[in-house]
Amino acid sequence: MDYIDVLGQLYNEDPSIVVITAENRALIRDLEKRYPQIPFIDVGIAEQTAVGVSAGLAKSGMKPIVHGLASFLTMRSYEFIRTDIALPKLNVKFVGFIPGLLSEANGPTHQAIQDLALMQTMPGMNIFLPSDYEDMLECLPEIIKNDGPSYIRANHIRSGVNHSRFIIPESEKIRSGSDITILSYGPLLEQSNKLCDRLIDNCIYSDLYNIRSFTPFDKKLLRKLYKENKPIIVIEDHLEFGSLYNHLLTISKKDDERLNLFPINLGNNYHKPLLLKDLMAEDCFSINNLYELIIDFIKDPKLNKA
Repeated sequence: MDYIDVLGQLYNEDPSIVVITAENRALIRDLEKRYPQIPFIDVGIAEQTAVGVSAGLAKSGMKPIVHGLASFLTMRSYEFIRTDIALPKLNVKFVGFIPGLLSEANGPTHQAIQDLALMQTMPGMNIFLPSDYEDMLECLPEIIKNDGPSYIRANHIRSGVNHSRFIIPESEKIRSGSDITILSYGPLLEQSNKLCDRLIDNCIYSDLYNIRSFTPFDKKLLRKLYKENKPIIVIEDHLEFGSLYNHLLTISKKDDERLNLFPINLGNNYHKPLLLKDLMAEDCFSINNLYELIIDFIKDPKLNKA
């Protein structure tokens, strides 16, 4: 089963679904051929138009699923999404393709590394972060059936991680360890899983969580993190501003709690335009660099604090 099959199943359960794209057919290239009964609209390279069309359809009782490149969908269409979708809380789902490091060899214009910062400013906007293609297929039915506006960081990369059932807003525990906790999402989850194996060589055992839901956040996991007070490393392909790390700082301050957080992210920089395998082999997200950063954090009392 693939992404198109999941859409087909969802449409069979709910014929009010309509698929829209701004000339981004990567995930839905054969949709019209395989499921001609599903209403389909391609507005061309016009993300704002896609948002406006989806708003009108949603007000008419339809359930639009809008596809576009994540950088253009979240930035070029920002005001349209805020005014036409988020403010009236319309039931529209936005699927942003090649977010974060998944833009690979594309340059800065196509790198959606501030999409979470933008989308979380919209009250009522749910944000979901599948870690790979299989995870996206697992999460999609729950997200589509959930009422209200949502943004999905689409992920077309397959991995070797086995996933459990998704229930909003639950995170997924990938592995258990007593020393530290690693939180990640998107393509860096698999890299974090490999990192855990490397840490074991130094007798450091880590919990690893797949943060599938950015907003709403998993309150059950949050209570666990407060109680344990272990070092928490947040690994993500996003600018630090508006990141999951920043999000957790804000939530914990509001709750008057303390989290011992250490961020590993893009800081204030775009990533190099390289293939994903090369991005994972060098610079800040290589296993060696991640390992050294975490060891320094654990051992240095000046760093090991919230």
